[in-house]
Amino acid sequence: MIENSDPQQLRQYVKILCEDFFPRSTFRREVLGRAGEFINMTLGNMGYKVEQQRFPESFATAKQFLNYWIDIPGKSAKTLVIGAHYDAVDSTPGADDNASAVAGLLEIARLLKTRTAALSLKLVFFANEEAPSFGTEHMGSYAFAQSLRRQQKNLEGMISLEMIGYFTDARNSQTLPLSLLKLVYPDQGNFICFASTFKNFPLVNRVRKKFNRVSKFANETFLGPALVKGLLNSDHSSFIAHGYQAMMITDTAYYRNFNYHTPADRPETLDYEKMAAVVDGVVAMLENW
Repeated sequence: MIENSDPQQLRQYVKILCEDFFPRSTFRREVLGRAGEFINMTLGNMGYKVEQQRFPESFATAKQFLNYWIDIPGKSAKTLVIGAHYDAVDSTPGADDNASAVAGLLEIARLLKTRTAALSLKLVFFANEEAPSFGTEHMGSYAFAQSLRRQQKNLEGMISLEMIGYFTDARNSQTLPLSLLKLVYPDQGNFICFASTFKNFPLVNRVRKKFNRVSKFANETFLGPALVKGLLNSDHSSFIAHGYQAMMITDTAYYRNFNYHTPADRPETLDYEKMAAVVDGVVAMLENW
């Protein structure tokens, strides 16, 4: 019998990150470090060998941050990176942004202990996605993508999990970057979105098709120019900058969740049943890639 994602486990991970490690920001190095140690311990308890990357290289050791990742061999040597950032801004517990995605990635790791992915995977937990690091070489994802490029690693692509826990059936709960898009997209924020720039259409299209073969969870695809607000606001941007195909899976962040970057982004605002359905869809997609 195939084991599915556990909503209560997802809830527990989110609560721990929000309550035991607050605020886990770049400015709170000690708290952020303890959050990273929690991720390291959780993966280790699952039986994984956890790798660490210190960055940025230009800083003294005392000022460095840590990425954590695990390698999961698949049926193919082709490699897909799936990542989520574990930091948050100072003002928020960061339940949706981005404890939801960290919890989801931990569940993906747990489920893949008893299932086999079609591709070899790197599951990566990044530090320093939020400001002031965002868009600079001080992002954890930038350091990781740079190291892969230096090693001349070819990737099938990179998927960033960015806010995957906020869903609502309320009418007019979904806003959009352009009013004309209302003719195309639903006005209820009850779907997951596969998003990136036009140049990353091949990866986004593959993910959408493969997800829909194995999951009935409501989803939409958004492709646009890089200037669309929010389209590159996650760790996939670092991989795009290094020449890799990359995208994000997201609940659309501030286009739906108005708790974004506020004290109201709390664990009780998330829908863990729907989060679990998203995780199950991603795991099944990885099995059947």
